[in-house]
Amino acid sequence: MELSIVQAVYGLAVGITRFIVEHDDKDTVNQQISSIATQIQHIIRPLFSRKLTNLPLKQCLQGLQNVLSDTHEHMKTWKESKSRRMLALINPWAVTQQLRDDREQLMAHYIMLMGAMQIVDHVKGYNLITPPPKVVRSPSQQGGSKLKWKANEVLDFWEMCIGKEVF
Repeated sequence: MELSIVQAVYGLAVGITRFIVEHDDKDTVNQQISSIATQIQHIIRPLFSRKLTNLPLKQCLQGLQNVLSDTHEHMKTWKESKSRRMLALINPWAVTQQLRDDREQLMAHYIMLMGAMQIVDHVKGYNLITPPPKVVRSPSQQGGSKLKWKANEVLDFWEMCIGKEVF
């Protein structure tokens, strides 16, 4: 399931950018949607080579999949449906408003994806119950504010909070 959600989100983001390019759409809102979709592609590309075990990240990707799907459908409907195109001629504000709403939702989910990815990458292995490593002061700095860490404590801290993998 993990790879399928990543592939679905990636495919939808690619589909949106291709759709805008194919229709040579120069509208500002559509260009912004295309930019967000491109950024999403860049962010989730590394997930193809990882096993997705973080539940909040999965939920974030599922929400993003729904928003991308809705956005893609709205764009197709306004460009391909004769009745919608006629409505767009009469009331162009309706098209713009729906796509602006889609852009806002995409941006909100993009921000959540960024946060989820940062949490997964940078707080890997972090445990609130584990006490922090001991700080050791050298005899010459007993009263000073600078602290010296022992090398093995730094390595233990790094392994506990960051992990063994470094990209």
